[in-house]
Amino acid sequence: MEIEAKDAINNKADITLKSAEIENQETDVENREMDVDNRDTDVENVEVDMVEDSASEEDDACTPPDAAMDVNVSCDDECAEPIKIMQSFREYVQVERLDGENKYDAGDYGRREYFSSELNPLRFAFPDKLCLKEFMEGNGEDYTYCLHAVLVHSGDFHGGHYVVFINTGLRPPGEKYKPKWCKFDDDVVSRATVREAVMANYGGDDGESTGRTYTNAYMLVYVRQSCIDDVLCQNENLQVPAHLVQRFENEREEENKKKKEKQEAHLYTEIVMVTDEHLASYNGFDLVDPKLLDDTGLPREKIEKNMTIPQLYDYVKSKLFSGESEIDVRIWKFEETTYKDEGSIMSALPRLRPTSLIPHSEETQEKTLEAVLENDRNLLYIETTASHSLRSYNENSEMLMFLKYYDEESRSLRYVGHFIVAYRQSMSAYTNECLKLIGLPEGTPLRFYEVSNAEVAPDRIRLIESLGKPLCADNTVVEVSDGGLLIAERQDRTNDTNNAKLHLDTLYNTIDIEAIANNDSFVSSHAEIDPPITGTIGLNWTMRQLVDYIGKEINYDPAKILLWRVSPFNDRATQFLTDAQCKVLRVNGLLGLAGAQLHDPRRNKRYRVVYTKMPIPIADMERKRQMKIQMMDEKMAITEITIFPEKTGTVRDILEEARREFKFAPNGTGKLRLVYVGQSSQSMRAYMIFKEETSVMEVFQKTMTPSMYMGRVEEVPQDQLVVRSNEYLVPIAHFDKDPGRMFGVPFFLKVSNDELLSSVRERIQQRLDIPDKEYEKYKFALISSSRVVRYLDMTSNGRVNLAELGHAHVASLVTSPYLGLDHMNKSRGARGSHAAEKAIVIHN
Repeated sequence: MEIEAKDAINNKADITLKSAEIENQETDVENREMDVDNRDTDVENVEVDMVEDSASEEDDACTPPDAAMDVNVSCDDECAEPIKIMQSFREYVQVERLDGENKYDAGDYGRREYFSSELNPLRFAFPDKLCLKEFMEGNGEDYTYCLHAVLVHSGDFHGGHYVVFINTGLRPPGEKYKPKWCKFDDDVVSRATVREAVMANYGGDDGESTGRTYTNAYMLVYVRQSCIDDVLCQNENLQVPAHLVQRFENEREEENKKKKEKQEAHLYTEIVMVTDEHLASYNGFDLVDPKLLDDTGLPREKIEKNMTIPQLYDYVKSKLFSGESEIDVRIWKFEETTYKDEGSIMSALPRLRPTSLIPHSEETQEKTLEAVLENDRNLLYIETTASHSLRSYNENSEMLMFLKYYDEESRSLRYVGHFIVAYRQSMSAYTNECLKLIGLPEGTPLRFYEVSNAEVAPDRIRLIESLGKPLCADNTVVEVSDGGLLIAERQDRTNDTNNAKLHLDTLYNTIDIEAIANNDSFVSSHAEIDPPITGTIGLNWTMRQLVDYIGKEINYDPAKILLWRVSPFNDRATQFLTDAQCKVLRVNGLLGLAGAQLHDPRRNKRYRVVYTKMPIPIADMERKRQMKIQMMDEKMAITEITIFPEKTGTVRDILEEARREFKFAPNGTGKLRLVYVGQSSQSMRAYMIFKEETSVMEVFQKTMTPSMYMGRVEEVPQDQLVVRSNEYLVPIAHFDKDPGRMFGVPFFLKVSNDELLSSVRERIQQRLDIPDKEYEKYKFALISSSRVVRYLDMTSNGRVNLAELGHAHVASLVTSPYLGLDHMNKSRGARGSHAAEKAIVIHN
């Protein structure tokens, strides 16, 4: 705790008291004292910074002014009452003669500091008034200080929040005084009670709450009572700068405006206006970009819902055409629709087309927008022509059509305009009008396609074979409705390899992909990971074409590339494709785009393809069994790989597969074995060594749950190549206090019957390469059926008894005994590391 008093003698008016933590323990409410808990502070030395030290009575005393001085407070173990700050001042001003052994050491090294290993539970009390007159010399001034502010921190060492409580009700002596505390929290100032400002900020354990509080006062500010008028003076001539007044006013107006808009939002609707110029600037699929509603570049206005339709027409003209009343316009409402052929089970992609006219007629003079615009945001097509004159439109016999033109030279589509057609007229009646929109001379032969579904699915683009038949006749156009879309191309310049339908088919089936290598299941953990591949492929490609593409990009044999299905939710690999599936599947099926969910090129999505580089051809996987195994090197480091032995093979085949990846010791035996090991904290031990004649399927059955049991390939140590009848490979495992809390890497150690236990202990230390100091903490236990049979004194003259180790007969692998090494599991995290420990029970 540290207390700092500023200019107590030089008529300055505040004293600041700093504390590490203030705790609410048995607070003297009547005296309004603040008890500061110093449990987290160094109780040996409580520092008090004074402006100037008191004058010594000794003539030779050193009396220079000092900006800060330390004040020591004695903390006795027998202290039961709070140590008041006044006591600290009194002890500070006591005369102490520095003679004998208590002289200050001015040597090279100074005095050695003393640190206490335990902190005494002492409290320090701070009253709401401090009278320091007895510590001051001189002119008889009043040195009474009043508590003015409490600075508070909420949180812990890692972070938190700071606030300050200020008593704005301080008054000079003689005036009526009533505490008036305010809380200053960033830009928010609010009233606070005495309890909130003082009593609630002690931190520590609060008897009124169930847990520990984390709100602590760390600094107190006192004001000299005689200087309250100077410090808290009323400045009647204070003027707020003009720019701040204007800023506050603007903020207030903006806030009121937003509040009003929110309250009146139900009275307004937003319109987004689309013209032919906007349609011509879009070269993608369908008529318009679905993102038009979010495009800030389009004209958009917020209008009242009670506006009439004639008012809407006038409003649109004023915004788009500077109010020219002679311009003819028609306003159409865009709607998202989905066309589906009768009898078809295939889904169709939605489209955005102007399909509903908002008529401007005598019947709609009094009709308001609330009746025709249902949404809060509406996309409107503003129909006009270059001549600013529209031909008449009969909604009962005519429809609005839009036209795109395929340029065979640039192999691109562009929007050219719109026109009105009659249901009973043939397409040939509008050929010249279409040529005029395209900009081609009269008589140029044209071919027309009808786009029935957003022009994105090639099977939805139909050739209009007979231009002389009425549009309403069967098999002429499928949709006889407003908002239809036609594509025209020159009949004399297009062919089977260059036409609009083929162009759209190519665009639709070309997709962007990102090919990611999946090394989680089939390769060793130290294998190199290839970077992602980005590029374009065909949606109708076969799997053979896809693996050829990937193989070329990563320079790998395509026959050994395994493809995976990907989850549509998180783009993670779920299931790999078999060789039979690869022969019939295409990319759209691999990506799940062949059924109810269709590819929509308007989304510009980059699809993910997942592959794995396999060590064997994919065609051979049908007769092989996938197995995940561990490999342990000479330093007992564990890696995992996936191998593919023949289903009809044996352990010998498993070892041959693993030999390709295994790193042998420089002077090792070169012989491998397969060990059956547990993986959970209740079974993390070595059980047995598989015989080389054991079938692959038997090993697979035992290790089919890798989280419980696995096979581990390891090099046979030199001393274990031969195991005689009086020798035994004893399993050794690690555990922490409880055999149900196993950890580490288990292993086998060869022991001989009647061998000294001290010799076994020494060889275990050599195998684990553990320093003597750490190894001294190890305890050794004989464990069977997950229970400690007894602890062994491995430093005595005891000897190995193979019969006790189950050498003669083992009922089952689970109950077979093993030698357990009981020591701390250092891999456990510090946080919550004792969560699994058993409770300590004290029996009376």
